[in-house]
Amino acid sequence: MQCRSHRPRSWERQPDLFPARQPPIAEAAPEWDGLPEQARHAVTALMARLLTAHTGGAVPKAGGDADER
Repeated sequence: MQCRSHRPRSWERQPDLFPARQPPIAEAAPEWDGLPEQARHAVTALMARLLTAHTGGAVPKAGGDADER
Protein backbone atom coordinates (compact mmCIF):
# COMPACT_ATOMS: atom_id res chain seq x y z
CA MET A 1 0.00 0.00 0.00
CA GLN A 2 1.36 3.38 -0.95
CA CYS A 3 1.65 6.13 1.55
CA ARG A 4 0.01 9.38 0.50
CA SER A 5 2.33 12.29 0.26
CA HIS A 6 1.40 15.00 2.71
CA ARG A 7 1.96 18.67 2.28
CA PRO A 8 4.40 20.05 4.79
CA ARG A 9 2.61 21.61 7.71
CA SER A 10 2.71 25.34 7.96
CA TRP A 11 3.79 26.14 11.46
CA GLU A 12 1.55 29.13 12.01
CA ARG A 13 1.16 30.10 15.60
CA GLN A 14 -2.11 28.94 17.10
CA PRO A 15 -4.10 31.76 18.72
CA ASP A 16 -4.00 31.80 22.51
CA LEU A 17 -7.46 30.79 23.71
CA PHE A 18 -6.75 31.58 27.36
CA PRO A 19 -4.71 34.75 27.57
CA ALA A 20 -3.03 35.50 30.87
CA ARG A 21 -5.01 38.71 31.24
CA GLN A 22 -8.74 38.11 31.48
CA PRO A 23 -11.35 40.73 30.54
CA PRO A 24 -12.91 42.54 33.50
CA ILE A 25 -15.97 40.94 35.06
CA ALA A 26 -19.25 42.71 34.42
CA GLU A 27 -20.79 44.64 37.26
CA ALA A 28 -23.25 42.90 39.53
CA ALA A 29 -26.84 42.62 38.37
CA PRO A 30 -29.16 45.36 39.63
CA GLU A 31 -31.32 44.71 42.66
CA TRP A 32 -34.88 43.56 41.96
CA ASP A 33 -36.31 46.78 43.39
CA GLY A 34 -33.97 48.79 41.14
CA LEU A 35 -35.58 47.40 37.98
CA PRO A 36 -38.44 49.27 36.32
CA GLU A 37 -41.88 47.92 37.22
CA GLN A 38 -42.54 46.88 33.60
CA ALA A 39 -39.34 44.81 33.57
CA ARG A 40 -40.26 43.10 36.87
CA HIS A 41 -43.69 42.17 35.49
CA ALA A 42 -42.16 40.85 32.26
CA VAL A 43 -39.61 38.70 34.10
CA THR A 44 -42.27 37.38 36.48
CA ALA A 45 -44.57 36.46 33.58
CA LEU A 46 -41.77 34.76 31.65
CA MET A 47 -40.67 32.76 34.69
CA ALA A 48 -44.25 31.69 35.36
CA ARG A 49 -44.58 30.47 31.76
CA LEU A 50 -41.23 28.66 31.96
CA LEU A 51 -42.12 26.89 35.20
CA THR A 52 -45.58 25.97 33.94
CA ALA A 53 -44.14 24.57 30.71
CA HIS A 54 -41.47 22.67 32.63
CA THR A 55 -44.04 20.93 34.79
CA GLY A 56 -46.03 19.93 31.71
CA GLY A 57 -48.97 22.22 32.41
CA ALA A 58 -50.75 24.43 29.94
CA VAL A 59 -48.83 27.61 29.16
CA PRO A 60 -51.05 30.70 29.59
CA LYS A 61 -51.23 33.18 26.73
CA ALA A 62 -48.97 36.19 27.00
CA GLY A 63 -50.85 39.30 28.07
CA GLY A 64 -53.65 37.31 29.67
CA ASP A 65 -54.82 37.32 33.28
CA ALA A 66 -51.93 35.06 34.27
CA ASP A 67 -49.52 37.96 33.70
CA GLU A 68 -51.12 39.98 36.46
CA ARG A 69 -49.92 39.69 40.03
